[in-house]
Amino acid sequence: CEITPILLAPSGVAISEKSVEGTKMSFLIGFNPVENASAYTIYGKKATDKEYEVIKTFTAKEYQEDELACRAMIASVGENYQYYMTATMEDGTETAKSNVVELEALDPSIELPEKPSDLKITEQKDALKTFAWTKDDKATEYVVYRSEKADDDFVVIGTTTEATYTDMDQALLANH
Repeated sequence: CEITPILLAPSGVAISEKSVEGTKMSFLIGFNPVENASAYTIYGKKATDKEYEVIKTFTAKEYQEDELACRAMIASVGENYQYYMTATMEDGTETAKSNVVELEALDPSIELPEKPSDLKITEQKDALKTFAWTKDDKATEYVVYRSEKADDDFVVIGTTTEATYTDMDQALLANH
């Protein structure tokens, strides 16, 4: 009988030293290194995305030589993000994921816009739907979501800088 040890993930993952410049937020992601790790991977996603993706990888040697560069991260202001880390051992085995940390990338000097109101469909033809809402002058961009049903998960379908959006539902086109 062979006992396989559980590979410990990086612990203490945390976000610090947030700074906003223009539309970008820089920050540091910190963690406690894993003994005998050969590399680290940072996974991230916008809070509204379903899947995490690799944001950054670095070797243990790179971390020893330039810890600050390895920890430095950038995100777009106006979004919420989630991150976690894994370590890769010398044999190529990846550890379990660390704790998930959340980043609210907001510029504290900017007043937040109101949520869109008075949402109306202004044009509808086959799979094409154009809708509009009341514009807020504080908004620089609107993120548009869609769901098949009111109680389903909503997914991002696009962004716009105007208080209008045209949605072309490809699934409806395929059925015609």
